[in-house]
Order: sequence, then C-alpha cells, then structure tokens
Amino acid sequence: MKLVIDRSKWARGQRPDSYLLRRRDSKMCCLGFFGLACGLTEAALVGMQEPREVAKFGKWPRWLVEEDNADPYEAIWCDSDAAGRLIEANDEPDISEADREQCIAAIFAENGVEVEFVDGTEEP
Repeated sequence: MKLVIDRSKWARGQRPDSYLLRRRDSKMCCLGFFGLACGLTEAALVGMQEPREVAKFGKWPRWLVEEDNADPYEAIWCDSDAAGRLIEANDEPDISEADREQCIAAIFAENGVEVEFVDGTEEP
C-alpha cells in the first residue's frame, strides 16, 4: 500500500492541537491521511485524536489498533505501539521536518506501507 501525505494539509508538531482530522481547518495528522486511505470517512475522523477512537468502524489494520477482549459485552480498542510511535513522531514540536518525515516513513514501512510526502497546494 502507498500512502501520500500532502504537506499543505498535514498538521504536525502542534501538540496538543493534533487530530486525525481537525475540524477548524481540515488539516490531518499522518494517521488521518492513513485513515482515509484505509476507507474511513472524514465524518468518522473529524475531531478524533487517536485511531482507537474510531476503531469500531473496523477499517484500521490490526498492526495499528488492537482489540482488548477483557469485556465480553463490548470490544475495547487500544492503540498499538506503532500507533503510539506515529502519534509521537507526528506531534513532537522539537524535531526537524526531515527527521519527522523519515521517522514516520520508517514506522509505516515496518508495516508494509510506503509513504510519499508531497507539496500540494492548500486551498484558501
């Protein structure tokens, strides 16, 4: 799978104001782009901060969210280690853009996802 992250729509280094899809400006973290690529809708992603918050929609791959079957009546979803590492790399304010992109690409690559960062044109 190939994931394209458009830098003009990418929210990064803005902890704690990072969302899968931020309502006020429609910018996304790297996992927001991935959620869309996995078939989640913008409506499912908007205002959410972690993959586990939308795991009930069943589109994330198992390497990103894990089901905790402790409760026999309701599935409880947890972010995986990889998800936590992606969140940290995306949101860390004190990292260079080159290092951020390299780290995110490496984590996705560990899980069979090729990442391409592009310079799109942000719409006004």
